Amino acid sequence: MGSEIESDSGYKYGRAEVINEKGIHARPSALICIRASKYKGDIYLNCLMNPESNDREINPNERYNAKSIMSIMSIYAPQGSILKVNVEGTDKKAVDTCRELCDLIASELDDIIPQLEKEISASKKDRSMR
Repeated sequence: MGSEIESDSGYKYGRAEVINEKGIHARPSALICIRASKYKGDIYLNCLMNPESNDREINPNERYNAKSIMSIMSIYAPQGSILKVNVEGTDKKAVDTCRELCDLIASELDDIIPQLEKEISASKKDRSMR
């Protein structure tokens, strides 16, 4: 999808539009969290635009921890929302992680759920072997 990644104050960041019809709900939040948790540094999200914001005030400076399912779900990001992905670091790994998360958010997340279930299963196996 080719997200453009920029730099600011030791972070790489990109923007992504939520295209999933149901927005970011529990299962897509889990997938984002699993992917973000593979990166050592901090990752947080900001909601820059919400098409349904007439009911809520949007604070683009409010940070949501991308490694917390509950934090991601609390964003309330329906279809059409614009999220900013902020990844701590300036190296290639930070760029790749930022791009991966932007591309994930800008995808049909519900179509990726079977992949999520495989990743959860593999994650559980990794933890049990430690």
